[in-house]
Amino acid sequence: MKSLSKKIVFLSPILALVISYILLNPVKFGICVETYTFGDYVGCFDKFSELLGTILLVVSFLTLPFSLATFWMKEEVFQSWFKFAVWYVPAMAIGYLLYPGGGNNSLGVVSGAYGDMFD
Repeated sequence: MKSLSKKIVFLSPILALVISYILLNPVKFGICVETYTFGDYVGCFDKFSELLGTILLVVSFLTLPFSLATFWMKEEVFQSWFKFAVWYVPAMAIGYLLYPGGGNNSLGVVSGAYGDMFD
C-alpha cells in the first residue's frame, strides 16, 4: 500500500480522460481498422472502443472530484481512507448489483428463495 501514492490516485482520472478521448476519436488518431463515410463524416465500425471510451469518460468524471479531495489530505488520513475504500467500494458495488430492489428498473439479480434475505 505504501507504493500507491496520492499522485497516482490524483492522476488516474486524468489519464482515463486522455485514453477515453483517444478511444472516442479513433479516426483522428489512426486506430480505426475499418471506416465508413457518411457525407463529410468519417466514422469507425469498431463499437467496442466507443463503448470502452464512454465508460472511461463517465468513470473519470465521477472520480475526479474525489481524487482532487484526497490530493490535499494529510498522508496518514489518505492511507486510512485508502484502506477503507479498497474494501468498501467493491463490496458496495457487488451489493448494489445483487440487491433485488423494486420496480422494473432494478439491477438486482437475486430473486426467488434468496431474494427475501435482502428485504
